[in-house]
Amino acid sequence: MGDEHYIATNFSIGLTEDFLRTLEVARVEPEGLTEPGVIDRLLKSHAVEAADADVDDVMAARILREDIRKLFERASEIDAVKALSDFLAGADIGVRLQPSEDGRFSLVPVARSHQDPIETLRSLCLIEIADAVSRKGFACLQTCQAAPCQDAFIDRSKKGGRLFCSPRCSSRYHVQRHRERSKV
Repeated sequence: MGDEHYIATNFSIGLTEDFLRTLEVARVEPEGLTEPGVIDRLLKSHAVEAADADVDDVMAARILREDIRKLFERASEIDAVKALSDFLAGADIGVRLQPSEDGRFSLVPVARSHQDPIETLRSLCLIEIADAVSRKGFACLQTCQAAPCQDAFIDRSKKGGRLFCSPRCSSRYHVQRHRERSKV
């Protein structure tokens, strides 16, 4: 543990959703992972330092994105638990003891810093998903209910009843419903 460097995870909230949104099926050109710079900008926008991505990383990122997306689409909680556990087993994640204000300590997962941007992205996304699931259960892993959007998101709302990935999709859904009712 002496020479290892770790990446704090409190700044990575939303990284998973931003990564998954690099594919937006509702758009004319849905694929957003078109070149290595997209990966670099994504990581930098979440204050994550990693080596610059290369052309091979684009395909690896697309595969990773699809694997992560599958966690949001599991048919049962048992399938989701197994898939996330298997995914976590292959991630380069460490644990640190963190003091809290009340004098207690808690275990905090951390991503080991990598030069490899895809492994860094994998670890941080898995930490974010595992943290959300440990707090809210697998029901917090949602996909947007406003057709044609199918974006995945983590429902961090207090009551856990969010149906849409964004205010834009919520508005679009409610306007469409209003128009349907007005036709009758």
